[in-house]
Amino acid sequence: MINAIVNYALNNRLMTLVFAIAVIVAGVFSFQKLPVDAFPDATPTMVQVFTTSPGLSPVDIETLISYPIEISMYGIPKLQKVQSTSIFGLSRVTIYFEDGTDIYFARRLVNERLSEAKRQIPEGMGEPELGPITTGLGRILMYSLKAEDESQYSLQEIRTIQDWIVKPQLRTVPGVTGVLSIGGEVKQYQVNIDAHKLQARSLTVSDVRGALTQNNRNVGASFITRGGEEYIVRGYGWVNSGSEGIKDIQNIIVSKSEGESPIYVKDVAEVGLGPAIRRGAEVSSGEESVGGYVMKLIGTNTSQVLEDVNAKIDDLNKSLPEGLKIEAYYSQAELVGKAIGTVEKALLEGSVLVLVFLYLFLGNIRSTLIVVATLPLSVLFAFIAMRMSGLSANLMSLGGLAIGIGMMVDGAVVMIENIFRHIEERSDEKISVLRLVGESAREVARPIVFAIGIIIIVFLPLFTLQGVEGKLFSPMAYTISFALIGALLLALTLVPVLASLSFKMGGQHKEPKLVLFLNRLYKPVVNTVVKAPKIVMGVAVIAFAGSLLLFPYLGSEFVPTLREGTFQIRSTLPPGASLESAIKYGKRIQSVVDEFPEVTGTYARIGRAEVGGDPESVNVVATLVNLKPLDQWREDVSYEDLQSRIAESLDERVPGLANNLSQPIQLRTDELLSGVQAQLVASIFGDDLDELGRIGKEVAALANDVPGATDVRAQQSAGKNRSLFAPTVKCWRSLASALIT
Repeated sequence: MINAIVNYALNNRLMTLVFAIAVIVAGVFSFQKLPVDAFPDATPTMVQVFTTSPGLSPVDIETLISYPIEISMYGIPKLQKVQSTSIFGLSRVTIYFEDGTDIYFARRLVNERLSEAKRQIPEGMGEPELGPITTGLGRILMYSLKAEDESQYSLQEIRTIQDWIVKPQLRTVPGVTGVLSIGGEVKQYQVNIDAHKLQARSLTVSDVRGALTQNNRNVGASFITRGGEEYIVRGYGWVNSGSEGIKDIQNIIVSKSEGESPIYVKDVAEVGLGPAIRRGAEVSSGEESVGGYVMKLIGTNTSQVLEDVNAKIDDLNKSLPEGLKIEAYYSQAELVGKAIGTVEKALLEGSVLVLVFLYLFLGNIRSTLIVVATLPLSVLFAFIAMRMSGLSANLMSLGGLAIGIGMMVDGAVVMIENIFRHIEERSDEKISVLRLVGESAREVARPIVFAIGIIIIVFLPLFTLQGVEGKLFSPMAYTISFALIGALLLALTLVPVLASLSFKMGGQHKEPKLVLFLNRLYKPVVNTVVKAPKIVMGVAVIAFAGSLLLFPYLGSEFVPTLREGTFQIRSTLPPGASLESAIKYGKRIQSVVDEFPEVTGTYARIGRAEVGGDPESVNVVATLVNLKPLDQWREDVSYEDLQSRIAESLDERVPGLANNLSQPIQLRTDELLSGVQAQLVASIFGDDLDELGRIGKEVAALANDVPGATDVRAQQSAGKNRSLFAPTVKCWRSLASALIT
């Protein structure tokens, strides 16, 4: 079989060259179509269900909403686990599926079960809805909508433009699955009822609510026929916008008894425009602002989506009201470019080094060029296989190609060296170059296959990894294997063909001086060690045992830290802190961080954005810190130094916060691995919240004493006890009925 491949290639040299050209064309095309990401997305297959119920406490959210949804999901095919997060006014239920489950199939199953869950949720407690079709790393761009003159537009006006102009336009971009708004004030009509006026007219809040609902809708009234023509009758009852809408609401009739004047909404309530209750805010450059997060559709090309989004933003900036501008303050485009650029640089440098060393050892420029030609072709072959298998181009997958550069040329080096040696040794024989090349190639073909096969087998354990580990590391194993398979095919086919076209019989070849020098050094060493095999084996065993003893002292981590060029500070205020208090802290954090000359800008998110984002409480401030390029930093400041200096400065000047200083993608990856945004988590289970809190503080105190541990904190959300921080209103039905009557 192996020899047959070599024979076919040499007997059909034109076809072999056409095959090489086809690999080049298909490889370039495949690379252009590959999804490009900075880092492999390890997000498991999951579907999120969000339910908003303003005003409902976390305990009630869990009991009335989260629990019914959880129960309804059990029994779904390929279900792995169900988790929920219940905070004030919001429930998030996450349904995890087995790896490999089609996301659209999973969403369809969840959507079917939601109909059952909706029947168990009390009326008026919220409507469950599916989250965006994205991943943990799907937030690819964040932007702020800014006014050149802050007095020109209010936060409410800017938020209205964001929700009704910017957001719908960005959602039209292919590959964008959602845009979340944060900050500013959502405009709404507010009907502030006067309880005394309501009671004086023997009305209830339900009467007003029913009147508002019934008088804000359009209805179809069919059609009428007159004079041979049909006229469509339209029942228009929607409330107008602006000041006209206020008048419409004021003049809605709440009650009318026979013989009495009608009672209007304006008789029992004040009507006006006002902001909705906020559970999130954004602070930019020390001032409140309005922003948005662009979410990428799962499986799409990050680089292409970002390019299209930026083009749409440029178009929007030309059509926005005068004085308003969209400014992107975080984009994965730069990180993707840096990651791909790093790998491309490594590939180029590796190829040059291979070229130089091959020439030094082979001493023949034709042999060197033939071997080096297999490098880009092997990489292009890997791109073809990556596209066919659905892998993306990222730091890990392309890093596998950089690692495998030396291994890719092994087969070609053995093949060309053997061919070259036979031509040199048998130059006096009357034999054609083609025949001699064939004999030489068949002689080493089998050892080459076995050698490369063994290298591929070494990576088999990486193929067996499951879950997050498999998604992170298996792409590297796949790309190396693809490239080695391509290199093997090229070594068996293209290398012999090029050798038969490049070499001629006859001529003398001088051994390279470097090889002669190394031989002079190597021969006495070999002659010495073969005379004392026991000593050599003993030294080898001792060295191996010593390396095993040193292994526990080596540092280790799951994945190397990627320098993203952006910091993220997650600051947790004491439980019960208000949104206004958190905004003040966010401004203080920005003022401290902005003093560092390496920082170009800071943007803080307080609480949560719209449904579909992180369900954070208002006592959490997430500050994004943009940094200058490393070559513009102070000479005595490193990446790690800046992190520690910022953390120390915040602890000194903004006390009372639990700060976690990391990077955006690193935080997301940590959350996928441990369930929270931290590298190491100790989970404590039990029924007594007070006891859990006490144990958590003890564990945190012990962890603080561990060398290298930073930003250690006990989870504080459990301390937000409704009996301590929120008054409980209990309904006495007998008293209520007496007051009504």
